[in-house]
Amino acid sequence: MGVSYLVELLTNHVIGVIDKQGRPLPGMTTVQKAAGLVHGGRAVIRGPNQIQLLWNRGEFVRYVLWRDGYICQYCGRPGYTVEHIVPRSRGGLSTPANCRCACILCNGLKRDRTLEEFQDYILSQPCQCHTDSNWVRHMCYKHQVLERIAQLLVGFHGQPIPGSRPTCALTKRRSRRRRRRSRSAATAAKFHV
Repeated sequence: MGVSYLVELLTNHVIGVIDKQGRPLPGMTTVQKAAGLVHGGRAVIRGPNQIQLLWNRGEFVRYVLWRDGYICQYCGRPGYTVEHIVPRSRGGLSTPANCRCACILCNGLKRDRTLEEFQDYILSQPCQCHTDSNWVRHMCYKHQVLERIAQLLVGFHGQPIPGSRPTCALTKRRSRRRRRRSRSAATAAKFHV
């Protein structure tokens, strides 16, 4: 069903769009945008010249926020806006695969950047990591975002980007402490047989 309709769909230049209730929306859309909406799970094909959206805008936003647990996918704070991984200004579509929950700060900072450009922008910002009197490390916004972007890039491209780990002095010190602790725990386990 889908392949033959897509072949017919690609032969036409413009496609009509109807909403969830079956009412026609004003204007037409291009073939590329219609194919992207269908492939991304936002719409279904109703005929050779027509697609139907599965969600209206409000339902789509609520779905994306619910799916991500109202947690910003970049910094881990509460988020109430929807952000496009591939920006709409660069041809990204409003599909579930391309949209993520984001807080207002991260959404504003990312603007129309791709994930790689956003990572480079965050890397160019100064580090503000600090520790309190009990030597509990407080990760700054920069490193929170870098960790989350690295996770998103692994999921988005299938492989991590080199150099995506934070490299400030506190992070290096923390990893040395972890290695020492794991070695001492392994040594202690040997002698307590």
